[in-house]
Amino acid sequence: MRLGIKLLNTSATLNQFRSVDQIRISQGETVDLFFQLVDLDQGGLRYIPAPGAAVQVQIPRSPEVIAITTNNTRQVVDPTVNRAAGNPFSEDRSIWMISLIDLDTAQMVSNSLRITLSEGTSTKIAFVNQAIKMIDHQDQ
Repeated sequence: MRLGIKLLNTSATLNQFRSVDQIRISQGETVDLFFQLVDLDQGGLRYIPAPGAAVQVQIPRSPEVIAITTNNTRQVVDPTVNRAAGNPFSEDRSIWMISLIDLDTAQMVSNSLRITLSEGTSTKIAFVNQAIKMIDHQDQ
């Protein structure tokens, strides 16, 4: 099985999701990012992992992210956002979600996603190039 993912709009209910080419995010925005696991060997049919499976998401940020701390010191921040994904809907375990907070997106540029699925002793990886498009508030 070759793992793939479909990006989904940020709908609030299971029956209103639709596939999108990119997730559009404004810098500094807090957003829930939804995606669906698919089996590329089965023509992109949804893939429901085994119970207990884990999904990790990695999103690169700009190459050098500097944060100013409360005491005005400069601190280099990890250039990758790492999140464990969760299933927001028990009715469909093919759909996963991560939450990005304002600090995650503040220094983000248009980026790719790396998804790692761990099922027992099996690990599969999927990439989506240019999955996130950073936009100005005027471009929305």
